[in-house]
Amino acid sequence: MKASPIAVYTDYDELDITPGRQLLESHGWTVRVLGTRDSREILEGAQDADALMVGYARIDADLIRALPRLKIIALLSMGVDNVDVDAATDSRVWVANVPGVATREVAAHALALALNLCRQVSSFGSGVRQGQWSLLSSALPKGLHETRVGVLGYGKIGRAFGALAAAVFDKVLAYDPLVTELTDKERAAGIELAGVEEVLAQADVLSLHMPLTQDTRHFLDEAMLDLLPDQAVVVNVSRGELIDEDALLRSLRSGRVRGAALDVLSEEPAGPDHPLVRHPRVVVTPHIGFLSDRTFVEYPMIQARNVLAWSKTGRPETPVRELSPLT
Repeated sequence: MKASPIAVYTDYDELDITPGRQLLESHGWTVRVLGTRDSREILEGAQDADALMVGYARIDADLIRALPRLKIIALLSMGVDNVDVDAATDSRVWVANVPGVATREVAAHALALALNLCRQVSSFGSGVRQGQWSLLSSALPKGLHETRVGVLGYGKIGRAFGALAAAVFDKVLAYDPLVTELTDKERAAGIELAGVEEVLAQADVLSLHMPLTQDTRHFLDEAMLDLLPDQAVVVNVSRGELIDEDALLRSLRSGRVRGAALDVLSEEPAGPDHPLVRHPRVVVTPHIGFLSDRTFVEYPMIQARNVLAWSKTGRPETPVRELSPLT
């Protein structure tokens, strides 16, 4: 009698994996839940795994090579920076992600953070809780009609954010090395493509929508931050390591950067003593840009469907990279 294939969940934060787990079990899979990001615990608990169900745990080359039965790594996000995709490909292990599901949610969250900074909602709200009912308890907000937005990364989410921002702000400038043309609708909305230095030089609001790679790690460093206009604000809903956080703190302390709104940090979860969490001109949300009542269900289901598709056809629904056929 053939043994059931085994799927092992590493970590999933607070998402409800029950629908995905039940889907796998209804198709004959044995499912094990570790609930950890610790590589040693994953190594011990997934030795017999055919599929690894991953949230934000780091799956490096050593771990991939040490799991002899592993055939697919199914992620619970669009980002793939926590998996060594090259090592997986070399070991003929599929990597599948969840692309495009939360495009609107993430774009809307970025806009909400940008508006919070520009209108200083959190700052004025904090003042009221401390008994300050004054128009001048914070710096005067700049009019949105004269505020320019820079977008670094103009893929699906960057484009969605750009469309939202163009309806609110004066001007939107976007940089993406892979994008060379805009649609007529985007041009009519006042969106322009520009080089990275031009985007930074004009961005009163800078919003990051880039994938995290070796080339983009600490992309927004001290030199880049110095190109921003005085009193610019920074929004990041992509990956924390896109920003050199020490450089951002220095820019905040010097006043060059007026504020930041961050849904992601280099290390998560961040404690209350994290210098960016504690900073009075920084808004931090707990990596929930993707979250809605819809995505809360869809993310775990797509993760599980990728595994089922692989088991039936030899290929997941949304692979990060294709594996060449064996010759």
